Amino acid sequence: MSNSNNNGMWPRSLDGVSNDVRLALRMVRRSPGLTATIALTLALGIGANAAIFGVINSLLLRPLPVADPSRLVTISSDSAIARGQAGVPWNFAMWEELQAHASLFDGAFAWTPARFDLAERGERQPVAGIFASGGYFAALGVGAIRGRTFTPNDDRAGGGADGAVAVISYRLWQRRFGAADSVIGAPLVVDGARVTIVGVTAPEFRGLDVGSAFDVALPLETEPLIRSSRSALRTSRLLVMLRLKPGQSVEAGTATLRGLQLGSTPTSKEQFTLAPAATGASLPVRGPYGLRQSYARPLLTILIVALLVLLIACVNIANLLLARATARRYELGVRLALGASRGRLARQLLIESLVFAVLGAIGGLIIGQWTSQTLVAQLSTPVQQITLDLSFDWRVMAFTAAVALVTASIFGTVPAFRSTRIAPLDVLKVRGQADSSSAAGTRGLASVSSGLVILQIALSLALVICAALLVRSFARLSSVPLGFDPDRVLVVNVDTERVRTDAAGRMRLFDRILDAVRGVPGVAHAGGSIWTPVDGGTRMGDSQDRIAFNFITPGWFAAYGTALRAGRDFTESDTAGSPPVVIVNNAFVRTFMPRTSPVGETIPHPRSRPEVQRTIVGVVDDAVFESQREGIQSIVYLPVAQSGGGPSGGTAISLGVRPTVGAPMRLGPSVGAAVRGVDPDVSFSFVLLEDHVQASVRQERLVAMLSGFFGALAVVIAALGLYGVTSYTVNRRVTEIGIRRALGAQRGHVLRLVLGHSVTLTAVGIALGLAGAAAVTRALSALLFGLTPLDATTFTGVAVLFAIVSTLASLLPAHRATRVDPLVALRNE
Repeated sequence: MSNSNNNGMWPRSLDGVSNDVRLALRMVRRSPGLTATIALTLALGIGANAAIFGVINSLLLRPLPVADPSRLVTISSDSAIARGQAGVPWNFAMWEELQAHASLFDGAFAWTPARFDLAERGERQPVAGIFASGGYFAALGVGAIRGRTFTPNDDRAGGGADGAVAVISYRLWQRRFGAADSVIGAPLVVDGARVTIVGVTAPEFRGLDVGSAFDVALPLETEPLIRSSRSALRTSRLLVMLRLKPGQSVEAGTATLRGLQLGSTPTSKEQFTLAPAATGASLPVRGPYGLRQSYARPLLTILIVALLVLLIACVNIANLLLARATARRYELGVRLALGASRGRLARQLLIESLVFAVLGAIGGLIIGQWTSQTLVAQLSTPVQQITLDLSFDWRVMAFTAAVALVTASIFGTVPAFRSTRIAPLDVLKVRGQADSSSAAGTRGLASVSSGLVILQIALSLALVICAALLVRSFARLSSVPLGFDPDRVLVVNVDTERVRTDAAGRMRLFDRILDAVRGVPGVAHAGGSIWTPVDGGTRMGDSQDRIAFNFITPGWFAAYGTALRAGRDFTESDTAGSPPVVIVNNAFVRTFMPRTSPVGETIPHPRSRPEVQRTIVGVVDDAVFESQREGIQSIVYLPVAQSGGGPSGGTAISLGVRPTVGAPMRLGPSVGAAVRGVDPDVSFSFVLLEDHVQASVRQERLVAMLSGFFGALAVVIAALGLYGVTSYTVNRRVTEIGIRRALGAQRGHVLRLVLGHSVTLTAVGIALGLAGAAAVTRALSALLFGLTPLDATTFTGVAVLFAIVSTLASLLPAHRATRVDPLVALRNE
């Protein structure tokens, strides 16, 4: 039968739900303070989860911004896939061979990441870029919003009909050219060479390297024009992708590729294997894949922490709703007496909880959007800018909706069903009073509330232990002795690519630049090197006896503040024609020469002919070479002048400049002028060594910062929960306390009575929390540094912290209990 109110068009069950929703909205409006508290708590908790999931979605889940990404595959191998690597590098000859068979697929393209300088001369204007094959954009189905993309006709030696061309990003078009349509056909200087802009990509296409956006794309074959003095096109490490034909499976594509028997396989024993690239799995090792590999585990860990905080908040909200249900016992009793079923009342209360969750989800989406941008800003550093698409999509919306629904069921179920287990006649008979039946029902709610507090304390303690481990781990990592002074060093990255000279002339140019920088007023020390500290470099040997190598100039140790302990520094006489020399660090001596005086001894250098021996002329303090997490390694330093051109091809060097006084960056203008004065074609850029060091621990800093914030939030929520249940207990036992006081109980006795209840709850919660933490902290071992997952100091300290916080949270209501007037309490009874 239809309900008369809806003219037979609205099912009775839906009409009842509609009435419940309207009633829930009225109840929410009637309690603005409670509504604001619950909605804000949920908005913060859901917003934190939405923000972290948004970053995870953008980094790991969002499909590539191309046409039909499900048919894109990257060429890999079985072992690379097993290692979690996205692809294997190809050389140019293999790529050319594959192009001849591209008709077997629906497209094939190759690319490699690059860094370009858009300055005509002087200080660099670095941008991210790519060299890509002519079919790159067509195979991806990516067009241009202005002009056109380049084609195979542009991908020729010397350029196509329009010469050397470039496609620029929407971001660069906006920033550098003011979004002017005249950009098409305009010239652009790239690494000193002029190219013609032929197109602008859409804003949503940032390239295939998730986390980094390209600004300039150039055809592969134009690379010799851009880098004529050190073109590496024929030996470049290219990443190759294919587009499968409609209906062509990954397995069939793999079989087709293997049947071609292209050149040599990526390893001597393996064949090619195609891997789907729909979610950005095609990231190269140095680019997006490295970002995914670095942040996948930390972000998932933080997401779990955020979910735990939200769960703790839900327990706290459940306690609030239980207290609210106690105040509504008369209302609920009247509705039961008038014929409402317990199920109908429970549904009504659950719908009210769902309204709270919806309000929290709306606020959470707003907070999440802002917070996710803040998170990405924390991932970025002056050394590396991270770019992610953080726009809402169905995954973020579905995740937020699911979290809201689950939270509503968590904090709404227990209060809804417990508060409907009342006897309506008893409630009506003793409205506002406490007979045995009513008191028993109240005690039942109190016991549930106490259980929720125990659960809240246990979850909070386990979470805070995990957070404390991560924060302490970052503190230990940050306190690792670096072996150099990062606070007062300006790093000048000098590139002489545009200078037309031979290797010997380039070495002389380095010397002249270094002499000019040393002569700048305010410069105390300056020295050059191929690699800067915490930047890595060449390493040889096994994992236990690995040796790191760096090529430096005289004065480098003084510039970076690394002490010389024995022997001498390099001098200007250590040239290519002089006897080969090296300087080693203390770790090298401890490992390989523990019983001898190293100065004057000779060692072979693996990069040279076996018969070439290098004399140790000095020993310096240990210094971090690759990262703080890697610790101290054995390091061998060699003179740049004896590097034979250096591992970088001999075109670039980094200068460490230490000022006499003041901030290092103040030297930038004068140092830049000195470099330009030596040769105006030299390009350069500045970075503070401190920023470089901070960038090396950005992952650990982000994890520590977020886990510390969530841990502190968990402590506050747990304290509020214990305060709330203690206050509720005091209010419920006012009559009992008044009787005790009338019979002669002292205030101290009442204080112990109230505190004893909270201490019991806290003790049980701490015990459960310690057991839970011992079970889950093992999963954090890969993120810890210098600590074990079961670190006794952390466990003990957090347990003591919770004992103190719980005592403080209970003192105010306990003190209020001691001030109960027996006459007033008995009169109210």
